[in-house]
Amino acid sequence: MRLTGSGGSWSNPAWIRLYGGGMLVPLLGPYYPVLPSRFFETSDGNYAVWANYLVLGAPPSFGNLLFKINSSTSAVSWSKYHVFNFASIFPYGEEVSDGGYIGVSYNLAGSGHDLHFIKTDNNGNAPTGCAATNVSMTNSTPSYTYGTPIYNSWNGNTVTNTAITPTVTNITPNRAVQCIQTVCTPPPAPTTVTATPNPICAGSSTTITASGGGVGNTYNVFANPTGGTALGATPFTVSPGTTTTYYVETVSGSDPTCVSTSRTPVTVTVNPTNTVTGPVSETVCVNQAISPVITHTTTGATGIGAPSGLPAGVTATWNANTITISGTPTATGTFNYSIPLTGGCGTVNATGTITVISNNTVSGPNTANVCVNEPISPVITHTTGGATGIGSPSGLPAGVTATWNANTITISGTPTATGIFNYTIPLTGGCGTVNATGTITVSPANTVTGPGSATVCINTALAPNITHTTSGATGIGVPSGLPAGVTATWNANTITISGTPTVAGTFNYTIPLTGGCGTVNATGTITVNPENTVTGLANATVCVNEPLSPSINLTTTGATGIGAPTGLPTGVTASWNANTITISGTPTATGTFNYSIPLTGGCGTINANRNNYG
Repeated sequence: MRLTGSGGSWSNPAWIRLYGGGMLVPLLGPYYPVLPSRFFETSDGNYAVWANYLVLGAPPSFGNLLFKINSSTSAVSWSKYHVFNFASIFPYGEEVSDGGYIGVSYNLAGSGHDLHFIKTDNNGNAPTGCAATNVSMTNSTPSYTYGTPIYNSWNGNTVTNTAITPTVTNITPNRAVQCIQTVCTPPPAPTTVTATPNPICAGSSTTITASGGGVGNTYNVFANPTGGTALGATPFTVSPGTTTTYYVETVSGSDPTCVSTSRTPVTVTVNPTNTVTGPVSETVCVNQAISPVITHTTTGATGIGAPSGLPAGVTATWNANTITISGTPTATGTFNYSIPLTGGCGTVNATGTITVISNNTVSGPNTANVCVNEPISPVITHTTGGATGIGSPSGLPAGVTATWNANTITISGTPTATGIFNYTIPLTGGCGTVNATGTITVSPANTVTGPGSATVCINTALAPNITHTTSGATGIGVPSGLPAGVTATWNANTITISGTPTVAGTFNYTIPLTGGCGTVNATGTITVNPENTVTGLANATVCVNEPLSPSINLTTTGATGIGAPTGLPTGVTASWNANTITISGTPTATGTFNYSIPLTGGCGTINANRNNYG
């Protein structure tokens, strides 16, 4: 194609195409386009042309020509003609919403003038069975309104206004149907059918395209290898939920009912969305390697992205569809982690919670002193943290046990043996190897030894002091039963009783030991004797050389005997028995004798003193 004329020329067009050609020579063919009247771009980006068409014959006739041109190759995709009468002129057409075409032309018939309407499908064919396109037209009387002035005559400088009366003629259109039958030569099935992209992820789309089925033909996509209704024409976008095979047939560009005898399959592989097991919840120990490691099983993914939320010291790796979380956490706390899967389909994360806890702790007394054969009171307790129980204790005294409840170890019981016991109680559960340890000293019951009784003289200082030796005690309480003037003190495991009793009598005393174990008392009896006494007839007159008759008897108390008498007459003696001094014998000299007989034993220095006359 070349346009020339004054002012320039147009050359190098995108493409040049000659349709038909030559003079009206029958040898060149019976059909000739004579007047293109409408050229437009179709919705699929190609071009369509409406034109007059000359059909040679006897007599010759005119029709309407509709043909479609590929915008890329300039080839005619298909062409259709519709013969009406001797002269069908000025065809005008458009593409309509269903993809088909509608055209109108003016027909010069021998008996009148008709309007012809043509409605085709998207391949230029009339509806199945050549059914007429219903066009309804109603007679009406038009109304006209003209502005002023109306100029219908002009001569020189003069304009004449004349009223215009329109003439209205009602027409009744006749309807005619022209059917075109075409013999089908099946086009070849497409040699190449592809889906791009392929494979796809569930929920994604792919576009099916085809080629190799002949020039000017189109392709329809089906869900079945034979039969069924076309899903659409290529390029056709599908979004299968699972792996699906589609089938594509070739459709003749000149006859949409003429299709290939077979369909070419294409399988769209749909990969499922990635999966990962979890979430998981794990409790691990700080500063201890995670054992066993935490794992998530994946499908579909080809790796993992950067994890978030893992404790410091812990990492995640991926291999052979397994995420492995390992390492040694260096901080305590609750860590909610997320590990994105990469590759495969979907946005999927492995999630979980790692609780990192501190090592077990235990506190409590390191030492305790208890008494043998007495219940431990108060019981010994250790406070724990992190542990869930205890193991078997070692080193506890016989009769003593340990229990655990609500983070408290309680050591209780009645020890039956004395000694120093270093015990160990292992904590179980939680983190770390931690033991509750301590020492229990089991002391024997207090003891006290010493004299059971003592005899002292009134108003005479105890000499030696009375002493009791103690063990276990740390002191004494308030004594009871001691004689007035006598006290008790404690020092270095010895009770000392000292003082000067001021009253006579028998005193049973009790001195309680304090501290140590058991209820133990130092006890004894102090007998405080009064001073000795002697009573009886003091004077006696006897004859020389005659026995004393009766004998002189003196009664004593306290004394246990007598010493050597002095002053007795020669021949007279003194004896003591059963608290009685008996003076007897035969005096051999005359005179007055002042005798003195010392009492022995008992308390005080007492003598029996009397004068004897002869």
